[in-house]
Amino acid sequence: MRLLTVNTGSSSLKAALYAAGSAPALIYSCSADAIGAASGRFLIRDGDGKPLFRSESAAKTHAAALTAFLHWLAQQGPEAEFEAAAHRLVVASQAFLAPRELDGAAMAELEAEQAEAPDHLPQAIAAIAAVRRLYPELAQVGCSDSAFHASMPAEARTVPLPGAWRGRGMERFGYHGLSCASVLAALAGLDSRAAQGRLIVAHLGNGASITAIRAGHSVDTTMGLTPCGGLIMSSRTGDLDPGVMVYLQSRGMTAAQVNHLVNHQGGLLGISGISGDMRTLLVQAESNPQAQLAVACFHWQARKHLAAMAASLGGVDCLVFAGGIGENAPAVRAEICRGMEWMGLQLDAVRNERGAAVISADGSRVSIRVIATDENQELARQGAGWLRQHPQHQEG
Repeated sequence: MRLLTVNTGSSSLKAALYAAGSAPALIYSCSADAIGAASGRFLIRDGDGKPLFRSESAAKTHAAALTAFLHWLAQQGPEAEFEAAAHRLVVASQAFLAPRELDGAAMAELEAEQAEAPDHLPQAIAAIAAVRRLYPELAQVGCSDSAFHASMPAEARTVPLPGAWRGRGMERFGYHGLSCASVLAALAGLDSRAAQGRLIVAHLGNGASITAIRAGHSVDTTMGLTPCGGLIMSSRTGDLDPGVMVYLQSRGMTAAQVNHLVNHQGGLLGISGISGDMRTLLVQAESNPQAQLAVACFHWQARKHLAAMAASLGGVDCLVFAGGIGENAPAVRAEICRGMEWMGLQLDAVRNERGAAVISADGSRVSIRVIATDENQELARQGAGWLRQHPQHQEG
């Protein structure tokens, strides 16, 4: 069977077509960046990464970008047909803790949850609608980015608010769950003992989180009710004193304005005043004090949260760096590990600089690895599992 996977970001889209067996095999992939901006990139590749179509014009909407990919697939003939579509959902809801068919009831619940994830869920809903317009009978499945963290204990999930509010579904859901599941699956094939031990996954990218995993199950993570919590990110603040929100609203800011500030004007961008892109900041840090400060704050926060996750586990056996920064910025990995020898982290500078799969030094008590996360492949894996449980949908 073949599955379409759809991963909508706040201003980006990653979609793909997979042959979904026991190990999903990529056939085609599509990426669209800077959606809605004046300029951007739209790129389609084959399963080996060879570019097949490229445009330097930014798509106006996520739905438009996905529709363009679907039209391209339709031109490829029978080999590009698919039986279902699996969507990544950033949704804070107990109702989506397992892959779920996106029928009328599910869509009504997603519509009602939009205010909880205003920078992700509306885009996902638009993408689901785009697929339905072209394939009205196709089975579509929603895969929650929080489901992986459902195993967290109550003391990790509970928000310290009165029961009346907690009863409305307010809790620490955590995110980057698809990434964690992808990393865990890859690690199991490389070192099964590490995958079943005390594992920390540092997903560092435009969005960033650190997750504590024991025996394959999430124990704690840095993101909370929304993807804005935890570490400093590209343009998200990460954790803030709640009094900051009170202060901002007491000075006349609306909830929408506060949301825009903490999600789009904060983080590395807010501190540096230059950019939220770590690559730019690493270059600028040599001559710009604010860029240097932003990078230093990121390292400081990452070390602090790394130690917190180790405390939640009672120690750590393996640390995995993933995400755009985690996979591609050896200087950031080195700074995060610097001074963490007390925790058992010993980095090999040469291995780290060349981006080896294992970057810990010989004799390091904690194994340190770099693993490329693949959320779309995990979507294909979960979508295929859902299809096997619902064989009536495999005929398309």
